[in-house]
Amino acid sequence: MLRGDPVRLRQVLVNLLSNALKFTAQGEIVVRVQCGAESKRQLLFSVRDTGIGIPGDKQQKIFEDFTQVDRSTTRRYGGTGLGLAISSQLVHMMDGRIWVESEEGAGSTFFFSIDFEPATLSEDEVSTAPKSETDSAVPFVSLHILLAEDNRFNQVLACELLEKRGHTVSVANNGGEVLEALEEITCDLILMDVQMPIMDGFETTAAIRAREEESGGHVPIIGLTAHAMKGDRERCLEAGMDGYVPKPIQPDELFAVISELAGVSTAADAPVGETSAAAAVGFNRGELLERLEGDMELLGKMVELFFEDYPRYLVAIEAAIERSDAKALGQAAHGLKGPVATLSLNRALNQVLRLEDAGKRGDLQEAAAICQELRREIEQVRPHMLALGGDETFAN
Repeated sequence: MLRGDPVRLRQVLVNLLSNALKFTAQGEIVVRVQCGAESKRQLLFSVRDTGIGIPGDKQQKIFEDFTQVDRSTTRRYGGTGLGLAISSQLVHMMDGRIWVESEEGAGSTFFFSIDFEPATLSEDEVSTAPKSETDSAVPFVSLHILLAEDNRFNQVLACELLEKRGHTVSVANNGGEVLEALEEITCDLILMDVQMPIMDGFETTAAIRAREEESGGHVPIIGLTAHAMKGDRERCLEAGMDGYVPKPIQPDELFAVISELAGVSTAADAPVGETSAAAAVGFNRGELLERLEGDMELLGKMVELFFEDYPRYLVAIEAAIERSDAKALGQAAHGLKGPVATLSLNRALNQVLRLEDAGKRGDLQEAAAICQELRREIEQVRPHMLALGGDETFAN
């Protein structure tokens, strides 16, 4: 009898199996577990496939974030490359190690070994031990999801949430890329941002439904919109979408809609943080942790990404104000609205909404002052946000 972490272990296996399925067009996938050679407490897991294989010089890099063998891999097979990085992190959290043996064109075998704690249970304890909710739930099914989203911040967040649940994700930056992707891949579901360049979500959905009238079939489409206004859901359904989720995305709501439309169970829920009132420094820590399912590592990644990206939005806003270009102001403010709302920067969100509204109304009279307020607010909250890694800010 061994004692370990079933949730992390299950997630590693789901990720490795999903990866093997994605890259194996024919042949077989074999999962094996055996006693490790180093101690009686050690178990050695392996997932072997007959897929495309990995070149020798790329075998260590694939465990790094956002790394794929080459750029065409994302295009052809989908995903962001985060599944293996997450698996590696989970194995290391269990004090184990993970590695791969592979030959290009001849398949791959992923290994990971973990030393578990010994556990002794009597026969009565074994027979009366309660089953977990996961044991009695509908079996989890990994979906291939096409994400149509032009905002990099939103892309990373959605991919992290979906891949952490064991799903495979392909990303399209606009409606045109969605239609191109559907000629090359078969997906189980589409998450469709409503407002995108080139072709918006409504136009893209109409084009997909027109194709399906000729070819048959029906892929579920979930509309994503940052407007969150009355009538949005009805407009999405009228356009041919099957469901609707407002931004910023709430994981429970998103996975409930996915489960309903795809007819499958979602993976086990992750722990969430406490809910609290808006903090004096301008963000709601409880709301933010709940939105990210209590994942502090993901939180750090999203904060870092935000502070990489937000300066270009401010530059675009200021340039639009200087040119008296109300339309460009509204567009730049709209692009910043999603990341600010997702990170629960409530005071900054109010300022961004005022700028977006000014752009819509064509009234730039107060826009410059609002922009300066926004800049000061984000600079004020910056040290608190960047301290989220191991900090007193979130510990209290």
